[in-house]
Amino acid sequence: MSQVSDFELCNLAYGGHMPLINTRLEEEPNLIDRQDNGGRTALHWASCTNNVDIAKLLISKFNARVNIKDDLGLLKSATLVNPYEITEILLGAGSSVNAKTTNGQVPLHYVASKNHTHILPMLLARGAEPDAQDKYGHSPLHRAASKGYDKAIQMMIQYNPIVDVKDNLGNTPLHMACEEDRLSTAFYLLEIGADPQITNTDEKTPFQLCSDSLRAKLVKKKSRRSA
Repeated sequence: MSQVSDFELCNLAYGGHMPLINTRLEEEPNLIDRQDNGGRTALHWASCTNNVDIAKLLISKFNARVNIKDDLGLLKSATLVNPYEITEILLGAGSSVNAKTTNGQVPLHYVASKNHTHILPMLLARGAEPDAQDKYGHSPLHRAASKGYDKAIQMMIQYNPIVDVKDNLGNTPLHMACEEDRLSTAFYLLEIGADPQITNTDEKTPFQLCSDSLRAKLVKKKSRRSA
């Protein structure tokens, strides 16, 4: 049996040992929400390893709580590995779509940064906040823009986020896209109204952060729009 936790039930969930889990919880049902040294329950481990049947068993038969906090968060643990079905199960059982980790990040931060575009609409439809900011001031738009995930950005734009939201260093998503030389992302952000004149705490505009090649293309595009 894989040893990922100091708690037996968590190891069973991680390893997918459904019959043993069922037997153990029938003997001691009070173990269902017990947390290991990392603050994780059996449901956390089932979720992060995409063990759908075990997650269903823990929730439907043994009434596992879905909003117990650890350093990651249950829903975030699920979205990290991109399982649509488990995310749907957790939301249906009442898991908070905007639950924050110790760093202030919500599941949408991770979905946007991993480009999980089939999960993203589900979270947004359930009330995920596209303007949520973590302790660094990063929003999901910042995350997607820095990676060049245009489709994820387009999905979030439908929910009217603040396009020019600033992080703690004054950087907007356009700053992020330019700094990482994400050409199509920078183009798209400009098209939807991102302001290229905003300066960060270093008094730098987005265009001042990008490569000479990208800057020339962006300036040319901006000139065409202004003409």
